[in-house]
Amino acid sequence: MLSWGYNTLMQDGRSLSDLKQGVTLEVFGEGTSPGPRGSINTNNYVSFGEAMENLESSGVSTNIASYLGAATVRIQEIGYANRKATPSEMESMRNIVKLAMMQGAIGIGSSLIYAPGDYADTDELVELSKVASSYGGRYISHMRNEDSKVLEALDELLEIAERANIPAQIYHLKTSRKPNWHLLDTVINKVEKQEQTV
Repeated sequence: MLSWGYNTLMQDGRSLSDLKQGVTLEVFGEGTSPGPRGSINTNNYVSFGEAMENLESSGVSTNIASYLGAATVRIQEIGYANRKATPSEMESMRNIVKLAMMQGAIGIGSSLIYAPGDYADTDELVELSKVASSYGGRYISHMRNEDSKVLEALDELLEIAERANIPAQIYHLKTSRKPNWHLLDTVINKVEKQEQTV
């Protein structure tokens, strides 16, 4: 189950509110992830693996897993700037993904409806996803649009999956605002058609 509970679980790992509802797995990483964070080669740096180990060693009742947040990767290398990554920044970002996958990340997670995640273009997400794919990872996304441009957002997700050769999953599949509700049938049909080709 998608979880934003990393920080609260660090304070109280019992996770009673989830367990009482039958939730036994907390999955982090929609857009941002517990790590990496801080400046590399400094005392405040925490790698993806260290962040997950810190939670596990603090004692947590539920099972835990995490995608590496695409925005987390971007923040590590570019900060909050709204611009395209340079070739050298992209190489560093690919290395961040490689290390996180080696440390147990289950793939790449994007949240393209919020800054700074929405600053990433399709090519950037493809490049990060290619690395995750080479380690058997998946791509999850809170797509770039949920209203009048939901079909274009779905096309982007499908393009990333195809170009990176990675399984993809949509988080929060919906069409927002009543004038767009009729688009949901088209979205579902397109997803089902794509599933049949895999």
